[in-house]
Amino acid sequence: MDLDLPINLSNNSVTSLYEDRSGVFWVGTQNGALNKFIRSSSESFTVYQNDPSNANSLSNNSITSLFEDGSGDFWVGTQGGGLNRQDARTLSFINYVHNPNDPTSISSDFINSIYQDSFGNVWIGTIDGLNLYNELTDSFIHFKHDQNDENTISGNIITTIFEDSKNIIWVGTLNNGLNAYDRDSGEFRRFTHS
Repeated sequence: MDLDLPINLSNNSVTSLYEDRSGVFWVGTQNGALNKFIRSSSESFTVYQNDPSNANSLSNNSITSLFEDGSGDFWVGTQGGGLNRQDARTLSFINYVHNPNDPTSISSDFINSIYQDSFGNVWIGTIDGLNLYNELTDSFIHFKHDQNDENTISGNIITTIFEDSKNIIWVGTLNNGLNAYDRDSGEFRRFTHS
């Protein structure tokens, strides 16, 4: 790789990086869209941007998170434009945005994290709760904080998601600690600083 080669990134504010299983390197930027870097003799970027006239384009140019699922679909979280899934076969984007009239839409258009667990479930952390994608119905199940229920998630601003070796889903929040999700009961155990 010739590091002196002039390569134009769509924006200098880089927010997320990801290398997919085929070796393609993805760069998400703030207001500069999604850059796909294919390592070849040309060493160039392909830029995926929002095109308001194309419903199958990226929904927003401010990228926050990137993830490739087990089937090869590529998930892109945005800041204000919801969630995008690039179909591995067609390479077009499917947009998931919050619809206040649809309780099965994603809970927020501000995405912080995307994670796939060992069972193939895709989890999405937003600024308004945790979402579990239901592939069969192409919809979302929401997990939100309820101050009257100590078995709910401790806060709604989800920062990170992880599954440990015992298949426990761990969810980090902004200022509200850590949560362990019990799949059998559907309840959360909270860990906070006192």
